[in-house]
Amino acid sequence: MSFSALGSYAESPIVHVVVGGACFFATMLACCAIEPSWTAVRIGLSYYGNSITTCAPYAIGFVLCIGITARGLLRIRPSHPAARRFRHAVGLVLTLMVPIPLTPYRLDLVFDWLHIGAATLLFLAGLMLGLWLAFRFNRTGRAKLWFALEALAAISILTAQLGVHDYMIPSELAFQLSVLGLIVHSVRRLSACGLERRTSS
Repeated sequence: MSFSALGSYAESPIVHVVVGGACFFATMLACCAIEPSWTAVRIGLSYYGNSITTCAPYAIGFVLCIGITARGLLRIRPSHPAARRFRHAVGLVLTLMVPIPLTPYRLDLVFDWLHIGAATLLFLAGLMLGLWLAFRFNRTGRAKLWFALEALAAISILTAQLGVHDYMIPSELAFQLSVLGLIVHSVRRLSACGLERRTSS
């Protein structure tokens, strides 16, 4: 593979989305390794945004995920209506991720409510994004399978919140993985349709 071809591949939107998602998962798992806690598993990933030892990798994970994924979205040409709607939809979810690391809920009651509100909006936006991608944007069997996994993860998150089980973190990671799978599948479709910006050789 030539250097120009390698550079073009590195600039692919799919690569950006995958790397952004991988950074998020890697830093969240690093938080779990730095401070193993059954309380965290039960409460959720936001637990690590309140700990001095894990707040840095926790925040870095969000910054890298948002920044790298957003850069990938910029590699999709916005001239086509489908590409433009996709960029706006995913961009909205990325924007809603920003308040999560900025609202450590243990500071006071105000931050607690702000965090709950931000997390709820992000959760609902991710679910609506998945529904739209699976049944309006893609309409493929693979996209619907990804959404089925997302819906199951969403149910698991809700039941964890209600105290039915104590596996909030695995539920959240499964939700994030299914959303990532849907986005990657959609970017592949856009790339196949020639809606990807080309780098100069």
